[in-house]
Parts: sequence; C-alpha cells; structure tokens
Amino acid sequence: MKKLLSIVASLGLVALMLGMALPAVATGTDNTKYFVCKYVGTPGVNETLQTGQNPISVSASTISAEVIEPGAFYLFSDAQGRSYVIAEDIGQPEPPVSECPPPGSLALFKKVIVGGPAVFADFTFQVTNSEGTINVAGSELTVAGIYLRVVSPAMPPFTVTEITKPANYTVSYSGCVGAVPSMTAPNCVITNTYANPSPSPSPSPSPSPSPSPSPSPSPSPSPSASPSPSPSPSPSASPSPSPSPSASPSPSPSPSASPSASPSASPSASPAALAAKPSATPKPSASPTPTPLALAPTPPPTDTAPVSSERGTFPLMLVLLLGLASFSGASLLLAKRR
Repeated sequence: MKKLLSIVASLGLVALMLGMALPAVATGTDNTKYFVCKYVGTPGVNETLQTGQNPISVSASTISAEVIEPGAFYLFSDAQGRSYVIAEDIGQPEPPVSECPPPGSLALFKKVIVGGPAVFADFTFQVTNSEGTINVAGSELTVAGIYLRVVSPAMPPFTVTEITKPANYTVSYSGCVGAVPSMTAPNCVITNTYANPSPSPSPSPSPSPSPSPSPSPSPSPSPSASPSPSPSPSPSASPSPSPSPSASPSPSPSPSASPSASPSASPSASPAALAAKPSATPKPSASPTPTPLALAPTPPPTDTAPVSSERGTFPLMLVLLLGLASFSGASLLLAKRR
C-alpha cells in the first residue's frame, strides 16, 4: 500500500512540473479587440454596410480566423456576413466610416514583401482577362497588401503580373494565372524576396600607379611659316666718312738737272759760292734725277684714334734731306771737274 502511494505521489509531482513548463493556450475569452466594418447581404448582389454603429469594436473571438490581419475581409462566426478589419483596438479613437471599403469589393490579389527596404508603393502590377487590362499601383493596396475592387463575382478569370519592382528583389507567383475574385482571402499571392547585393571587391592595398598626365589635346602652336626678319645687310651704324687725303704736303719739286745758264766769270773763293753758281760750259753728268720715295698710303684712321701728325712730317723731312744731299753732291762734282 505504501508503495502504491509513493507511485501516485511521484506521478502527481511530474504532472505539476509539466503544467508549469507548458505555455498558456489562448482561449475564447481573449480580450483582443478590433475595429471592423460590418456588411450585410451578398457581395456583387445586394451587399450594404450594416446600419447602426459602423465601424465598431468587436472581440477577436467573433471573427472566424486563427490569424487576424488588418486590411482584409473576414467572415463572422455568427454568420452575420462579412467584416473588414480596419485596425486593432488599443484605445485609440474610433476610425471614420470612410475607411470602410465600398460594398461589393472583392479581393483580386495579395502582395507580400520579404525583407529589404521596399514598401508596397514601390511596385506596380497588371491585371488582364478577356475583358481587358488594368494597371494597379502599389499605393492602391490595403495595409495587408490586398487589392480590392468592386467587381462582379462572375468576373472572368484573370492573370496578375508584376511589371515594376525595386532592385535586388526576386518575384514569385502563387495562383495568379486563371485567378477569380474572392470575398475574403485572395487566390493570387505575389511574393517579393530581398536578396542582399554581393559586396564589391575591395581595392588592392597598394595604390595603383598614377598615370602620367595626358598631353594637352591641342598641339602647341606651330612655328610661323615666314622666317624672322633677316638682319639688314648694311650695318646699322653709318660708316665713318672716307679718310681725308694724306695730310702730308707734297714734296718740293726736284732740283733741275741743268745748272744755271750763265756761270759767274770768276770763281768764288768759297766753295759755297761755287756750289751756288755752277759753270754753264760743261754739262753735268747724266746722273739720274733722284726719284722721290713713294709715300706709303696712310691707313684710314679709326673712329676712335686721331691721325698722328708725325706720320706725315717724317717723310717730308726725309725727302728734303735727300734732295739737298743730291744737289750738294752735284755741285761738288761740277766743282771738281772745273
């Protein structure tokens, strides 16, 4: 008996420990509330907003869904019709009725973004069926990413495609070909998943050699075709005037070869008188008349040094001396012959 009591006590202890470890399970007494828009009637036929207070705050337990998402239609568990969930009631003021979608609105597709910075407004879509094509901006979606449109439940099947999206997002479709409108959750779901861009390769640690400066696109000016003006052939300074004729005076005329016509009758006692008056009878020897020395041309004076007067005086004196010597010699010769 004691052994049986010990086993029962052990089992009770284990159950107690398990009860403490298991999390609490939500029950029908959940206090979460939502602001909803209530509708009555059949969408596309006679659906209208319910009279009375609308929107209204209701308990989550009255909505027939395990997961409730604002911006979507749900059915009430009491079969009163559809309800559109606007937002969770956390004590804020009641939203206006203008936030309720028009009666008869049906869900065509839903947009899901997984990761990245994109929002619904960054995408655009196209809905096509046998009746035509419409373009849908992402800003027209509800907060749940659902596109609602007032259409007939008998709308022909349609296809939804995404025509623009941000970079680094991949797209996938589920139930978007041959889809039909839905009163609650749409059949077509478009999912975009963000993919991190691959990092750009890091530059090499060593700096790349800087390129040499590129030459100027315009070439340097070509030299002038015409040569520079040649220097004047004549010197700029006018030459000094031609030198004046030699300043030295011309030598005195050479003495006459013949003595005077009539010598004196009696010779003079002095030889000087004999030399002055030679006898006319004998003829002098035919000694040639001394030729005066040719004067070397005086070089033209330079611009800076004046012509020296001594260069002209010395030849003149030399000529005079030679002439005098010749005359004296001739006189002596005549005197000896006499």
